Amino acid sequence: FWAERKELCLPVTDKGSLRFYEYGSDSVLLKNRFGISEPDTNQAKEIPIQSLDIILIPLVAFDQSCNRIGMGSGFYDKALSALDNSKKNTYLIGLAYEFQKVDQIEPNKWDIPLDYVVTEKKVYHS
Repeated sequence: FWAERKELCLPVTDKGSLRFYEYGSDSVLLKNRFGISEPDTNQAKEIPIQSLDIILIPLVAFDQSCNRIGMGSGFYDKALSALDNSKKNTYLIGLAYEFQKVDQIEPNKWDIPLDYVVTEKKVYHS
């Protein structure tokens, strides 16, 4: 992966926001208040969300149209709002299990639909 000069970024939560930082094989990870390992922001380089080609997004539920219900804190919704949809260069891919699929989710005006949802059985496309 790194030999091909691909960059990998991991999300970092801080004071209600979500930012992305470079991650490499020698990166230092620290546990956040949720117990999730994140890059040490004092050592890692922050990467603007607009520079990312693909963002893998966790979810609680999704529908056939790739609408999602998140984890409830709005971290991803706030971060994704910085993307300019008119120049959409970033693929938004939800990661889920098939049992998380529901018939329909009524999106809120601030919700940004995913481009794809990938489960263990199928790939859904909006």
